[in-house]
Amino acid sequence: MRIEKRKVGSKRNLVSSFITAFVGSGSVESVCIKFAMFDGTTRLSYWEPRWFQALHQCIEYYSGMHYYGSDLQRTAEEPGFFASLPKRHAVRTMEDEKPHLTEEDIKRRKSDSLSRRWR
Repeated sequence: MRIEKRKVGSKRNLVSSFITAFVGSGSVESVCIKFAMFDGTTRLSYWEPRWFQALHQCIEYYSGMHYYGSDLQRTAEEPGFFASLPKRHAVRTMEDEKPHLTEEDIKRRKSDSLSRRWR
């Protein structure tokens, strides 16, 4: 797997943060993700568990390769480091710009997803 690092300016509208909710009673039936975009808008997505599992595996791989010595590790280990990062730094936006995910968001997105599935 090859990971390409790009500057924020090379993309129009990247994700700055997100929040996740697992939907189901007992086992996970689906995953609802609300993304906060770099331009201040939000996007709502409804995923099947296997799609989320694939994303989780990618993140685990990336973390295993890039966590040690990263800003994310320094933030966890050095209490003052987070405050020293620029306001739009990826580690800061993950925390500072996390969107709110409501029960209504989840129901609306689940309904939209099911209606598309049956078309």
